[in-house]
Amino acid sequence: MSRIDVLKSLLRSTALAAAEKVRNSPTTTAARDIIEQAGLMRTRITEAALTAAVARAANATAATVRAQQGRLLIDASFDDSDKPLQFAIWPASFSFAPLGAKEIAFGVDPIEALRDPRAQDVCGALATEIAHAIWRTVIGPVLPGESTAFVSREGDRLVADLRSVPAVRRNQAKKLAMTFIEALKPQRIEIEGGELRVLMKLAA
Repeated sequence: MSRIDVLKSLLRSTALAAAEKVRNSPTTTAARDIIEQAGLMRTRITEAALTAAVARAANATAATVRAQQGRLLIDASFDDSDKPLQFAIWPASFSFAPLGAKEIAFGVDPIEALRDPRAQDVCGALATEIAHAIWRTVIGPVLPGESTAFVSREGDRLVADLRSVPAVRRNQAKKLAMTFIEALKPQRIEIEGGELRVLMKLAA
């Protein structure tokens, strides 16, 4: 085994031990009890809120979002382009690891929209709204003028890192807030009937 392999193994072991310590701490237990008793296991984002989120994307001047049949249908205009942006986007998968990644991968149609930087801006704005919906109890609503989640292109997906959301970053040093963020993760994300719904579960 090389030195690099040994180092990677030690890092994995350290991360797993830290995650286990967090899961078994009294603070985590108390947070889980509060989450279950307060009915925080599901949340919904209306078309109006989704539209407002897209309107906060960089250089956006107007936006309309329709939530139907598993997709968000985007129609947005920007002050740096005469051509409106029209495409569909939907959460295709997500990864929420203990003390690690908090990512949502979005599908896009048409696939050509992946090459449009404005689509990444829209994706970041939507991901930020979803992050605030999931953890609103501790990070509150999106503040005016704040930046949005970092988005990268990975294959045929746009991947948003929810840890890069400003309100999440601000709470990284707050033990109780981060305990909530680590404890609560999506189980399923649905889009239908004019809204996006997130059904949550407690992290194992």
